[in-house]
Amino acid sequence: MPSLKAVLLLSLALLSACKKEDAAVAAGAEPMADYTIAELASAPAPAPPAIVARSVGIAPVQPGSVAVGIAQRIIIRNASLTLVVKDPEAELGPLGEIASRFGGFLAQSGFSRDGANIASGTVQLRVDAARLDQALAAIRARAIEVRDFNLSSDDVTGEVVDVEARLRNLQSAEAQLHEIMRQAKKTEDVMSVFGQLTQTRGEIEQSQARLKYLRESAALSTVSLSLQSDAANRPVEVAGWQPTGTARRAIESLLQALQGLADLLIWSLIVLLPLGLLLVLPLRALWRRWRKPSA
Repeated sequence: MPSLKAVLLLSLALLSACKKEDAAVAAGAEPMADYTIAELASAPAPAPPAIVARSVGIAPVQPGSVAVGIAQRIIIRNASLTLVVKDPEAELGPLGEIASRFGGFLAQSGFSRDGANIASGTVQLRVDAARLDQALAAIRARAIEVRDFNLSSDDVTGEVVDVEARLRNLQSAEAQLHEIMRQAKKTEDVMSVFGQLTQTRGEIEQSQARLKYLRESAALSTVSLSLQSDAANRPVEVAGWQPTGTARRAIESLLQALQGLADLLIWSLIVLLPLGLLLVLPLRALWRRWRKPSA
């Protein structure tokens, strides 16, 4: 049986190979085989079969595929909308019902009011990704106006394959380290293997969390809504006073004044001017006669 020191060195090489495995999987190479302690000390075991997908609801594909173990693309689809509604706070209940109807839930909401007591808010919904388009149609139907709409799609198929391969290799390395610790005799050897086990366990949990996030994000789409009240588009009114009404009345008064001036000008040209000429011309003639004898 090999010495404990040789086994520890082999375990370090195994952990290093786990990190290099990601690049090999992305290039289409076979993953590293899982061996026992005895096999690591003697001869390598035969190569394992091709990777088989473990994703829930995803069937395996034939060997030779570009993304081995993934029968379909894994795409994360999210949407964001800005909606004008009658009452943003009153829309919270109906929007939650829409999320439930399409296999999701109301994830987050928040509302506020400005100085004019006009409400606005944000709502985040999670809906079944396969029914996202139907959910968006139901959401848009509740709006008076849709001001902004964005739909994003992110293909994470390659990342899922890489994370699954890394997770398998880390779990295999963890099993080998447990076996090494079981055979360790010296305290320093046990502490050394324990440190490697702790690091490997942390990387396993990180990979599991990332894989869970990717799967849940692909299964449930996020719909982010910004709700605005249509009251913000109405004319400003304070205590019954409307600036637009005052401006309209001021324009009407100006037009009436201009109309009066125009009427006065017309009357002057048609009535006052002829009368003035009839009075001025005789007076001018008399003035000239009166001045002539004195001259």
